Amino acid sequence: MGVYDSLGALQTATVQFTRGATAGVTPNITTQWSWALVNDPATAVAEAGGGTITFDENGQYVSDTPGAPIVLQTSTGADAFDLTIDFSKLTMLSATSTVAVTSQDGLPAGTVTDVYISPNDGIISLMYSNGMSEQVGQVALARFNNPTGLMKADDTTFLPGLNSGDPQIGAGNTGGRGSIAASYLEASNVDMAQEFTNMILAQRGFQASSRVITTSDEILQELINLKR
Repeated sequence: MGVYDSLGALQTATVQFTRGATAGVTPNITTQWSWALVNDPATAVAEAGGGTITFDENGQYVSDTPGAPIVLQTSTGADAFDLTIDFSKLTMLSATSTVAVTSQDGLPAGTVTDVYISPNDGIISLMYSNGMSEQVGQVALARFNNPTGLMKADDTTFLPGLNSGDPQIGAGNTGGRGSIAASYLEASNVDMAQEFTNMILAQRGFQASSRVITTSDEILQELINLKR
């Protein structure tokens, strides 16, 4: 089976099972097996680690007793590699036996492919190319006793003021704080009907001002004509 060390390098672990004999019991009906991690299954030379597995008379798993800790050879620079194997799903039946690995919790080396911020609580997770996800932080929100006392800073940012009170920092949806909407684009908060009305008023005002200038020019032209 393939296992990964602390640097994400793939290592191979070979486990050999041997049906053992219990005192006073015929070997071919014994319910105990021994296992060992080996370098070469043909010679059964143990690298490190092993133990025994016990089944009941119906071939169902009862218990396993570990022997020496399992330590695998690792790539250069990797930490000590301890391996734990779960045998609780094994059975012993009167047929040709096979053992397969159903799952393992190791992963190869990967790179960050995406950043995900969960809605409401704002937990920040990194997504890796090897399928791993890791929580690395959380977006914090600040609550003020008097929000109207905040001082406006650049753009849409605000700073604590003398009348705002101290910031009460915490996670979203806790302590009266709002929720976080991740991956959303805020729509315009302008009242379109009011803005159109203001635009029409400005247009009419400009037209009226133009008429005043035109009328004034006509009056001056009449005065000049009268003098002539």
